[in-house]
Amino acid sequence: MGVLHVSFASLLNQSLTLHRTLTKSRDEIGGSDVATETSVTVDAYIYPVGGEEDRVNRNTQLGEWRALVPADTDVDGWDRASYDGREFDIIAPPEPVWNPRTMTRHHVRLRLQEVQ
Repeated sequence: MGVLHVSFASLLNQSLTLHRTLTKSRDEIGGSDVATETSVTVDAYIYPVGGEEDRVNRNTQLGEWRALVPADTDVDGWDRASYDGREFDIIAPPEPVWNPRTMTRHHVRLRLQEVQ
């Protein structure tokens, strides 16, 4: 029986949309703030890692997910993400994952939180 080799790129078979708020300005009549946002869709591998219910503060379900994205993805901890109709907050600084043989960044891991 042979060994199955799977490339990392082939695992990135889901589409994750990253949303970044650029600026806030007043609406046409000087009222509430209007956010300007940019979005980009990247290849990713997305998976759930756990969940809980916040009964003390707000009877809300919280899901924790991870996403692996390419090393050159422009993302920061203030961005938001969406996938398959779900909305996520990025809840920690993006974590670069390094290839120990080449000492280059291999991919970036994101901690995501879904609130329902």
